[in-house]
Amino acid sequence: EFGPFAQRAGATGSDGRFAIFPDMAAGYGAMDRLLGTYAGRGQNTVASIIGGTADNPNRAWAPRNVDSNSTDAYIAAVARRLGIDPNAPIPAHLMPSVAEAMAAYEAGRPVPRY
Repeated sequence: EFGPFAQRAGATGSDGRFAIFPDMAAGYGAMDRLLGTYAGRGQNTVASIIGGTADNPNRAWAPRNVDSNSTDAYIAAVARRLGIDPNAPIPAHLMPSVAEAMAAYEAGRPVPRY
């Protein structure tokens, strides 16, 4: 969503809710920074990044109680694309692929990083 974090990450505006970035590289850069923030607070599985944690289910990329999110389908699709269990810690070598897998789910098609 558009706000101070997105602005610091290079967002140039908003569609009324979500941040707009000047190009794909800037958008992916912001996404990587936000995923790093999640990892810093212990959200290191596909399930916890997308669906939140038991103690804070709303601190999530796609919380279950917002916008009719299909959170469980989103988690399953990203984990399947990465080839890992949704509740297993994401191996370091797959971290760059997490954003691409999430972008592909959101767009309904692959979204090349650059």
